[in-house]
Amino acid sequence: MKKILVVLFLIFAPTAFAEGQLLCDEGFELSTPNGTFPDSGCWNRCTSGGEAGAVCTTTAAHGGNNGLWEYTGDFITGWWSGPSQEIGAGPGEVYRAYCWIRSDTSLGGDEGWVPGSKAFARVCFLSNPSPPGRCNDNIIQCYESPALTTERTPWGQYEVTTLPAPGGTSHVQLMLRLEKPQGTVGQSIVNFDDCFLEKVVITP
Repeated sequence: MKKILVVLFLIFAPTAFAEGQLLCDEGFELSTPNGTFPDSGCWNRCTSGGEAGAVCTTTAAHGGNNGLWEYTGDFITGWWSGPSQEIGAGPGEVYRAYCWIRSDTSLGGDEGWVPGSKAFARVCFLSNPSPPGRCNDNIIQCYESPALTTERTPWGQYEVTTLPAPGGTSHVQLMLRLEKPQGTVGQSIVNFDDCFLEKVVITP
């Protein structure tokens, strides 16, 4: 009897499969590695203001030739940076995302890291697309990967899977988020590369 029950469970248990990469320029290979914001047209510029930002360089590459060099500002106004992409989505959908992140940017000493900073992949469900430059608007619910929280940390993959999107969802957003504690002075720097976003489909 136990063997029969196991077989029936395997046959009728829900299964999950993925529909594949939804991002464009996920590894920044379509952008020019000239120290400016990725110019492929895929990524949206999102920051708290100040000197915070992100640029495409060859020195930030994990795989391929290019990667993202992301930084906060030195002053308190530039406390976060978060390039993002938004994809059409609907209620009930589940998404999985990951990015490779490091803080070992070979700056030496304690440069490039404010204690309490963190870098992570964030997936949010939105009720409408974000207005240009205002990537924290229209958010219904967000999910975050585990965070990189220390300086001189080598490349690691940081992954997050959402719960089903709530009612009112029209878009899903992946943000490559770097934060330092609000009100602090000093700059934190990380690299992002080889990002991935997919819809996970649950079938009976």
